[in-house]
Amino acid sequence: MSRDAFDLDGVPHVALEYVAEIYGVRETWLIEICERGLVGEPRRWIERRAVALVELDRVATLWRFHVQLGVDLETLHLVLPPPPAAR
Repeated sequence: MSRDAFDLDGVPHVALEYVAEIYGVRETWLIEICERGLVGEPRRWIERRAVALVELDRVATLWRFHVQLGVDLETLHLVLPPPPAAR
């Protein structure tokens, strides 16, 4: 993962395209879950969007509920607590 991980304001981040590759999802899906407030806001680093590494567990949870179990994002937004940064 170190090839796509980088430090942004002292916090380790990873590029969205790499996260999409890890979970086998479209980058647009990741952008959507970020914009809905389900994970922390994606940050920009040069021309790349990125999320903090600490958000990857939450991305995995969202992926399991949405992709594997078919729960829609609106329902996830209602039933899951907000990410720690948004509290």
